[in-house]
Amino acid sequence: MGVFFWNFEGRIVEANEAFIRMLNCSREDLDSGRLNWRELTPPEWRDLTLRRSETYLSEAQRLSRTGSFGWDVSNSKIYWSEETYRIFEYDRPTELTLELLLQRTHPEDRGMVRKLIEGVLNERKDLDYEQRLMMPDGSVKYLRVVGHPSTKDKWGRAEFVGAVNGHH
Repeated sequence: MGVFFWNFEGRIVEANEAFIRMLNCSREDLDSGRLNWRELTPPEWRDLTLRRSETYLSEAQRLSRTGSFGWDVSNSKIYWSEETYRIFEYDRPTELTLELLLQRTHPEDRGMVRKLIEGVLNERKDLDYEQRLMMPDGSVKYLRVVGHPSTKDKWGRAEFVGAVNGHH
């Protein structure tokens, strides 16, 4: 029997040998992060309920001005929901980096945010803080950011998942 585990973005992070044989791939394919259950599942089999749930979640985030994010600490890749893009006023195809996040952070808050990020990188601890954003038009937004480690694989790579609530 093939067994596998995946992260929130669909990347298969662990699998037994039976599953790897079923896919006719190698352990190296798994370890490299190239395997994604969404890409392996035929479109006609994908759960329509998941799409409906994603639509409801997106609308609820918009109404509450609460976005979500994921952060793969091992490769510094950041994932934002549509609402998080709206809060930060970045266009969707923007490549997200910690430096980009710090650029939008209010100058008086950058040191604090930088220190919190270093704490997350070094200690894998929960996030819960408030900060300000300095928007391109000069306006200031106030944010509350909460997050926690969501997964840690056998190599010690961690991912964080969290929420950003923004208001003027």
